[in-house]
Amino acid sequence: MIGPGPGPVQGKLIGPGPGPGPVQGKLIGPGPGPGPVQGKLIGPGPGPGPVQGPLIGPGPGPGPVQD
Repeated sequence: MIGPGPGPVQGKLIGPGPGPGPVQGKLIGPGPGPGPVQGKLIGPGPGPGPVQGPLIGPGPGPGPVQD
């Protein structure tokens, strides 16, 4: 009786995306003389990236018994 054993487990799990984004900043200092301070400070980028699947579970179970 030849019967295939348990099917293989196939899996692909993609872990977390990029970590905390870099801090990008551009701060413009005082203008000429006692000019006003103009600033634009961009805070932290995106947080931890999402976990993207897919996760494929166990393959086919024990194959049929063929005589």
